[in-house]
Amino acid sequence: MQARSYAVGVGPEIVDSLARSLKDCRRQLKQSEKNANELEKSNRILTESIEKLKQENDRLIYVLAGAHDSKTAVKVEQAACIAETSVGTAASQYEDIKEKCQKEKTQRRQTREQCDALTAQLAEVTGEGTALTKRIGELEEELEKLKKDFKSKKNECKMLKEAMEQHPFGRPQVQNPKLQGVASPNKTICLQYSDPFLWPGKPGGHALLFAPSHQLQLNDVEAKWILHPMKEIYGTTKELFVVNHDTTYHDGTYKCLPLSHKMKPGGCTDLSGLDLEALARATISDNGASHDLYQDSFQRVMDLWKSDILKAECIGLQYIGFNEGLYNVLVPMGQKLGHGASGNTRSRVEIRGNSHSKRRTLIGHDDDIRISEYSGNNEHRAKRRRE
Repeated sequence: MQARSYAVGVGPEIVDSLARSLKDCRRQLKQSEKNANELEKSNRILTESIEKLKQENDRLIYVLAGAHDSKTAVKVEQAACIAETSVGTAASQYEDIKEKCQKEKTQRRQTREQCDALTAQLAEVTGEGTALTKRIGELEEELEKLKKDFKSKKNECKMLKEAMEQHPFGRPQVQNPKLQGVASPNKTICLQYSDPFLWPGKPGGHALLFAPSHQLQLNDVEAKWILHPMKEIYGTTKELFVVNHDTTYHDGTYKCLPLSHKMKPGGCTDLSGLDLEALARATISDNGASHDLYQDSFQRVMDLWKSDILKAECIGLQYIGFNEGLYNVLVPMGQKLGHGASGNTRSRVEIRGNSHSKRRTLIGHDDDIRISEYSGNNEHRAKRRRE
């Protein structure tokens, strides 16, 4: 995985703003401490000056008490007044400095509290950013895993399709002497339009048919899992019919090849392009279960498919030709039904072209049947819609 670096997910502007505020607070705190030191120094000097002035004042008072003439007494009194004034001025300056010192202490305490709050906020934001960066890394790893899984599934589907495309087409006509009258159910595969099957290349050629590896037999008494009976058709040859609403298409004769058994042991996991609801319906064999039980079981089976717990069998349907004998049996049946439905313009027989290289389509409307033939150049209606 490519290494990537991420900024704090909550926004670099917030972090930068908090860092600048913290820096300003620390600078103010440092300046406040410097001012406090200077004030304490001035306070100490003034205190010493006041003490000296008090001592000088006391000395002058002592001298005044011992003075013998008036002139000397006046000079001493003047000196005492000057000393007293100096003491008062110094005391006033001392009080001012003391008040400033107290303000500086208060401001320093507030600045320190603000600095601590910003430090805590910055740590919280950084922690959130670290957590988001870690989460981004986890999501990146999960994304890489999903990409690998998607690539693996895509390669799996491509492998199955290429495997079928490598199988050669058979001869144009296939005669099956075992077919008597209309093809029996054990000799045919009848697919609904919504069933899980894919055409690897051009519609009408080889196909991929998917079915659940296991089937849930469900009734009101018990529910048990069994192997899906589709494995029973491995290696057999079947006539393929595709039903889309009121239209049935006869696609020809196909050989059933167990692709997932040979190429994907344990079952396929690539279900892209398939209808999960169709797989879920095929997974449940309803043997008389109540409606509520069936719906609940259907939802649980859908969850199993979505969670990649259930696996699918893949059968390759190799086109080996078109059964003219079966087609010739179906044509008069269509003609009979078409003539028997008087006044119904939708019930008729259409045969376009005689080339054996063209594949036929059996079309039914209501209870009537129309048989037609379409060229290989025309797209199959059901398969064209599927694509």
